[in-house]
Amino acid sequence: MTTLLVLVGCAPPVPGPPGTPDGRDDTALTDSTGTPAAVVVDLRASAPYGPHAVELSVDLDHAAPLVAACVHPEDPAEVHLVESPTPATRHVVRLAGLLAETSYRCVAADPAASGPPAEVVHLTGADPGDLARMAVTDTGAHAGGYVLLNVSNDCDWYTALLVVVDRQARARWVYRIDEPIGPSLEFRTDGADAFVYGGGWPPASYGRPRRVDVWGETLADVADVLPDAATSGFHHDGKRLADGRYLTLEAETVDGPTQSFTGFRVRAVDLESGTVDLDWRSQRAVDEGWLPEGEGDAWHANWVDLVGDELLVSLCHLSLTVAVDPASGEHLWSFGPGGDFTPQDEDGTPLGDDAFPECQHGNERLGDSLLVYDNGRTRTWSQVVSWRLDLDARVATREWSWTEPGWWEYALGDVDRLPGGQVLVTQGHGDCISATTDFTTRVVELVGDEVVWRLAFEAGDQMAYRAEVADGCTLFANAAECPQVAARVAALPALGLQ
Repeated sequence: MTTLLVLVGCAPPVPGPPGTPDGRDDTALTDSTGTPAAVVVDLRASAPYGPHAVELSVDLDHAAPLVAACVHPEDPAEVHLVESPTPATRHVVRLAGLLAETSYRCVAADPAASGPPAEVVHLTGADPGDLARMAVTDTGAHAGGYVLLNVSNDCDWYTALLVVVDRQARARWVYRIDEPIGPSLEFRTDGADAFVYGGGWPPASYGRPRRVDVWGETLADVADVLPDAATSGFHHDGKRLADGRYLTLEAETVDGPTQSFTGFRVRAVDLESGTVDLDWRSQRAVDEGWLPEGEGDAWHANWVDLVGDELLVSLCHLSLTVAVDPASGEHLWSFGPGGDFTPQDEDGTPLGDDAFPECQHGNERLGDSLLVYDNGRTRTWSQVVSWRLDLDARVATREWSWTEPGWWEYALGDVDRLPGGQVLVTQGHGDCISATTDFTTRVVELVGDEVVWRLAFEAGDQMAYRAEVADGCTLFANAAECPQVAARVAALPALGLQ
């Protein structure tokens, strides 16, 4: 990842220890052992992690814990906080999620001290020039948090960026993938200040699932366990499950009864034990006769998930979502035209097979519902639909749908239900592959049928495939996005920010 070093001025003079000529006396302020509060004797800022982070090097006159924060110059509510609780005379701490080209006031102190803290002004660097320009329409009723996007320069496989933006569409983290990975990526948060990405297209080892932190360091890579990772065709999806395993989607050649064509393989990889706990190949479906053979990229698997007792795969070219038992590998059901379910409307009115999704993307299985992004390839308009699946009766009930006038995207897209019940829809667009050329990538948040927040790319030759929302308390320790951080800042008078 390319980093930018920004040179900043040294900290202003800081008070000396008790008894020095500046006249300050800290002996009345002591920690729990009775030791006088430490004084900062040197504070420096640097930017080895790009334009959205800062590293503070702090020297104290004696060993003590440290608290530090960086404050936005025009928004005092935006305070990025970090604490270093182990006593030391030197602390090196990092803060992420800062805005580019902004002069932050950064402060540091022993938490037992009284103000004013030592401070330095840090000017962050500039965002990369190929970062998509975005605009926002906001009613103020959105769920909050940050939005994660993968951004590509149309179908240029060499410009993949992972981007976190705030709800004003301002970049908070940018990670460049210096590999020809393609635009079809899954990108999610994974614990505090970490992410997992995987997928891509065309099939290549570059898309193997990997975990990185906000400093751009790789924390985990399924290639450490899979000896064939260099030759496997990872594509379109790759994620970390709740139990810690990594789920892969891979392309491979299927030897059908009369010809060979592109099928898929799904593996669950446990990096802790170094084992592959699940390995299912579409060849089995061909052998058992519930998937037809074809030619070329016959099915185009574009999404995979493991939810409870169902291993789920979306097959765009068949407009099917299929489920198998992850333990036995047996086929459980197929949802879509010619599948196992009879479709009906919410009032029980029978529907034809034309009501099923056409090339679905970014599905989500929640309880008895299947939420799908339906591209509507032959229908010439796109939508998101929630289907309630009765597995015993084999009936699929269309319980909710949403679209808007003029919206039709031939490929790409995503849909997610947020914890508060809102729905996030990614109307992925790229001029090079879309059936329409007068739109751009858009991300909308819905409350019921109402769009309460909209992000729109300004140019049609830049695109995002999927989007996710990250809780504001998961990333960046920003008081403006996390009430717990704001409360902690208020409880630290040493920072002088009250």
